[in-house]
Amino acid sequence: MDVMTSIAEKAKLVNVDLTAEQVEVLEIYLKELAAFNEHTNLVSNADASVVIDNHILDSLTLVPVIQRLCEERESGLIDIGSGAGFPGLILAVACPYLNVTLVESIGKKCNFLQACAESMSVESRVQVFNERAEELAHGRDFRESFEFATARAVGNVEMISEFCVPFLRSGGYLLAQKSRAQLAEVDPARAALQILGGHVEEIIDIVNPATEKDFALVLIKKVKSTPAKYPRSFGQIKKSGIK
Repeated sequence: MDVMTSIAEKAKLVNVDLTAEQVEVLEIYLKELAAFNEHTNLVSNADASVVIDNHILDSLTLVPVIQRLCEERESGLIDIGSGAGFPGLILAVACPYLNVTLVESIGKKCNFLQACAESMSVESRVQVFNERAEELAHGRDFRESFEFATARAVGNVEMISEFCVPFLRSGGYLLAQKSRAQLAEVDPARAALQILGGHVEEIIDIVNPATEKDFALVLIKKVKSTPAKYPRSFGQIKKSGIK
């Protein structure tokens, strides 16, 4: 099975129908990633089949949830700690109604993301910021401005909530991807979420059919404005939880 067929067929297994053009764009992404990974480590294994199974499909599992929540209306999504572009850059391809903001503190990774967005011809809907999320969240142009937020492998539920919830407008959603074992983080985070202005609306069981990896999507809804003091500095976030 060639790469393009593999992407299209596996996407269908997570209820995502990609057009031929979208598949071609993802193939461009795979080539860009493989080339960049030769000199700068973005993923542990840049082999196309591994990236499709472990990263692209994990990202695409969010698409049906986003479609259900926004009914494909034009929406903004912010991806914190974008790294190699999972899930934010992949969602920009799969969801043409999304305007995606990628936030990454490491300059080399930002260079990759910007170059990819241009090569993939999605730069009109993708912005890349070489910033720390906890600082950007206090900016007037970003605070409480997005319908969706994601943060893959950034921290526990309470930590990513402090990073992400301030970016969400009322009624927006944080989509937190977690392993089944990491769901133990949810209950300890509920009190902090209440302070931040969010609450856990739903926990969705998800299976990646390519890897048979069982995980969950913690859906956190923004229900009221976040107090101005949050997010705190990274040092404070690491040192202590919200009380």
